[in-house]
Amino acid sequence: MPGTTNNSPDPDESAHDGDEPSRWPGYAWALSAAAGATLLATPLAGWLELANIVMLYMLALVAIAFRFGKGPAVAAAVMNVAAFDFFFVPPRLSLAVADAQYLLTFAVMLATGLVIAHLAARLRQQAADARLRERRSRDLYEMARRLSGALADEQIIDAAKQFFAHSLGASVALMLRDRAGKLFVPERATVEGIDLALAQRVFEGDSTVDVVVADSLLYVPLKAPMRTRGVLIVSPADVTSIESAGQRRQLETVAVLIAIALERVHFVTVAREATVQMEGERLRSGLLAALSHDLRTPLTAILGSAESLQLGAHGLTQDQYALIDAIRDQARRTHELVENILDMARLESGAVRLRKEWQSLEEIVGSALKARAPVLATHPVIVALPADLPLVECDATLMERVFVNLLENAAKYTPPGCAIQVRARIEADQLRVDVSDCGAGVPHGREAAIFDKFVRAGPTADVPGLGLGLAICRTIIEAHAGRIWVENLPEGGADFAFTLPRGNPPSAELDAPASP
Repeated sequence: MPGTTNNSPDPDESAHDGDEPSRWPGYAWALSAAAGATLLATPLAGWLELANIVMLYMLALVAIAFRFGKGPAVAAAVMNVAAFDFFFVPPRLSLAVADAQYLLTFAVMLATGLVIAHLAARLRQQAADARLRERRSRDLYEMARRLSGALADEQIIDAAKQFFAHSLGASVALMLRDRAGKLFVPERATVEGIDLALAQRVFEGDSTVDVVVADSLLYVPLKAPMRTRGVLIVSPADVTSIESAGQRRQLETVAVLIAIALERVHFVTVAREATVQMEGERLRSGLLAALSHDLRTPLTAILGSAESLQLGAHGLTQDQYALIDAIRDQARRTHELVENILDMARLESGAVRLRKEWQSLEEIVGSALKARAPVLATHPVIVALPADLPLVECDATLMERVFVNLLENAAKYTPPGCAIQVRARIEADQLRVDVSDCGAGVPHGREAAIFDKFVRAGPTADVPGLGLGLAICRTIIEAHAGRIWVENLPEGGADFAFTLPRGNPPSAELDAPASP
């Protein structure tokens, strides 16, 4: 096969029977075969008919045609006719012919020899093609076997290099896509003169053909079922050696195998990372839940003791009273943090089931304001709920938790005296609720991140908390088939908004008085 790395030429692998330098030994063998048939037939001339001697020449012709191809076989046919005429046809040792019928014998002998030469050469070529296809199939199978066991991109690159070096005598480089979707040059690239701009165009599918040839390099896109995984760059010893249809199909097949292997490794890596992340999240949630559960009892005891001490203590100094207040406030704050951790763990584990009922949003907001009255003492709260606001189907306990966290978050991150507003309105088939303030707002680019666990907006060294309140709000709202987001207001401040499905609330009809 052209371009192979075998050291010695194999005549059976050639696809042509032209008069190449490697074919000249065949012509010498053709002359030797004619001479050998003559030497073998000479002592038998007295016992064999001339027709049987012709068969000896035909046998030598078949051997030459099958071994060396069409050219030497044609030469052997001509030499066989000449030798037969010179040594066996009367008058012997002369090319003259005494009987004109031998001319027909010569013509039939030459024609039969040429036909045999052609058929034997075709058989030889078909056998060579079959061996070539078998070798290509074997190489492809071996490469597919190696690629199926590859667990990293480096193993795929090594398999590709070994295949092309062994089968095509070519060096290759694989340009793979990074996480940003751009190509990068591998560190162990053995191909020089790569056109990065052309490789990028081939990767993006701008070329009209699958294989682009430029500067003796072949650029082949690695097209996988989901997306293009990179570009295969081949540097053959001779570009013309890959111009045949068979070689081109093999090259495209190899590119598909490499692309599928790269995609498989990519998804295996993604699945492994996702599994590790899920296990880490599960372990962290379990640890936090266990820790917070064990902390609830002592914190409750500390909080109760501090309140009892504050109510029952007499004759204490102002500093002692202030110390008791600090103990109570810190115990209450720590208890709230523990409650947030437990709520987050229960929500993520699916242990909490929604108990949806038709509730009044005004009552839920009132309960939340009452629960966070101490935190909101320095912030005026403006509640603007329409009088005709319909009932909302939700879990009242969890929805109150949403308002508690939003109000507490607004109080934490806004200066004292900053007004907090709670508004609601109907938008199409949804109920929208807004909790806004007049503080500094949310840093640009952090609008979505602040709803993640343990994420807090801006510098928060002086603000207590773990960054779980908004994450709990998002989990609860999404469990109600709603959506929550934050926007910075033009006049300053942040507006936390969420929507809930409106549904079909029951009509509130007053019972008519009974008639006498």
